[in-house]
Amino acid sequence: MSAVPPHVHWIEVDAYDRAAFARLRADTPALAALAESGGKLLPHFDGLLLDLYALAYKLNVVVRPPEAVTPGAVVCRVLLDDLRAAPGLAALRRQTALDEHLAGLAALLLGDALLELLKSERVLTRDEMLDAWSLDQQAEEIAARAAEPLGGQQYHLRPRHLPIRQRIRARQRLQHVALLVAELDP
Repeated sequence: MSAVPPHVHWIEVDAYDRAAFARLRADTPALAALAESGGKLLPHFDGLLLDLYALAYKLNVVVRPPEAVTPGAVVCRVLLDDLRAAPGLAALRRQTALDEHLAGLAALLLGDALLELLKSERVLTRDEMLDAWSLDQQAEEIAARAAEPLGGQQYHLRPRHLPIRQRIRARQRLQHVALLVAELDP
């Protein structure tokens, strides 16, 4: 039995939502270019774009628990939480809910604005973006080691099986990144 890989996006979507967003991305060169550009600055930027689409499209937004999402996407959660708290989001959602094209346009515009904020380091500093990449790389390494056979059997490394020092350091890094991002919120 293999472990289910963690998601790279925070908002629950179904197969229809993923297919609709994939069609929009294939039909909209600007959306594809945005995903590529943002992916150079922040890990899982494509997942963040799917989250932005889902935030605009879905009537009922359900956020995944942290253990269901890869650690490299934790910064995206903080950005999404700030956006969800913005007063104008309710008005935007009233215009875009259940409209694939308008939700796609909203994801494009919000993603483009976010990319500009990232480039200007007004939302995250370069060091914080590098920390996000480092955290993502560490999560991939842990997952790869967990999939390696041990004595002819597969084993799955869960956070509680990590040595206590590694868990403490990982938790401290996550808290540090979250605090840094929270300080940027005016």
